[in-house]
Amino acid sequence: MLQSLREFGRKKLQNPGNDLRLDMHGHWLPGIDDGAADVSAALGMLASFSELGYIELIATPHIYRDYYPNTEQTIHSSFERIRTEADKFFPHLTLGCAAEYYLDDHFESLLRAKSLLTFQGNHVLVEQGYFAETPGVDKYLFDIQIKGYAPVLAHPERYVFYHQNNKKIAFMRELGIKMQINLLSLTGKYGPVVASKAMEYLEKGWVDFIGTDAHTQEDIQLCREIRLTTKAYDAWLKISGKTTF
Repeated sequence: MLQSLREFGRKKLQNPGNDLRLDMHGHWLPGIDDGAADVSAALGMLASFSELGYIELIATPHIYRDYYPNTEQTIHSSFERIRTEADKFFPHLTLGCAAEYYLDDHFESLLRAKSLLTFQGNHVLVEQGYFAETPGVDKYLFDIQIKGYAPVLAHPERYVFYHQNNKKIAFMRELGIKMQINLLSLTGKYGPVVASKAMEYLEKGWVDFIGTDAHTQEDIQLCREIRLTTKAYDAWLKISGKTTF
């Protein structure tokens, strides 16, 4: 009964790609991080994205020296492999690639060299660890801006150190830092607290991008149905560029 009351009045959105059209955070490049293991898995993910209504997809493999030491070359090589195959089956999809950068010393060296992969012009997707804020994160974000990039903080709703610190998110917003929440967060994949924070950020108008952060075909299938509060739905319309369905 309590769950029914919580769901009462929420907007149910099916196949959200029909609204968002763009997914700018996905791990579907084959064999280079913890996403698609091979070309077959990557094509399966692209098929599911297409079924959800997406028409533009940006792959953002991890660049994290200790675990996923990708380079511009490894990313472009993997991208060309999958694009050749994707063109045969999904000619209607517009594909691109960037990266999801972990904020560490290696990232700092790439930034100094202005050697970053971007999406939609100068946007750079960055992430932190989930349980402790990156030391000097404010300086990292400021330096990104100084170099002429627009930093986008990936999935702030998943950082437990911000769950009781809305002032920090508001402060970063004031400094021009853009925020990207995961569509998967809204499905409840990461638990009710993360889902609640994602909804809250939407309601506050603190979200600039909604990406899936999908690593598997199953992740994408989870996104088939989303339920939003009325206030979050209004923000969703602005992000998707729609005024009505």
